[in-house]
Amino acid sequence: MEAYVAKGTKMRREEKHAKLDLQCTVYFSTLPSFLADSTRFQDLLTTADPTYKTPTRQKLDEELIPGEAEAVLERQLELLRKEHYLTVSFDGGTKKGESHYTVHVSTSDRRVYLMEARHATDESHTGEWTKNLAMTVLVALGQKFVWRGKCH
Repeated sequence: MEAYVAKGTKMRREEKHAKLDLQCTVYFSTLPSFLADSTRFQDLLTTADPTYKTPTRQKLDEELIPGEAEAVLERQLELLRKEHYLTVSFDGGTKKGESHYTVHVSTSDRRVYLMEARHATDESHTGEWTKNLAMTVLVALGQKFVWRGKCH
């Protein structure tokens, strides 16, 4: 019986730690990740759960945040693959020498999904480049499509 209780306790702790990892991921997706290495942040989580190993900046940057972004993208693709009459739109601009482009997919009932946000400062933003950016999303959707866009 003792082993059974210990196993249950360990499973609950692992579930709690996974939830804390997710919350740290969400938290640091909007803040600079170097804050994860701050003593105050680590003390806060250690106080909340002494058995929790606080993620480092490196773990957040290289594992947790990209992993969650990939999971969100995959969930979006699953939903969108069931839809018909999708519209792909893209936008971009340059501010203070930094160039960024985004690609969105809209459904017929006007739900909009951000599919790609690309830092494109070192790219030549030709019509072909923009088309390839949009096509990356279309190919990921795995649907038959007709290109009706114009790249200016």
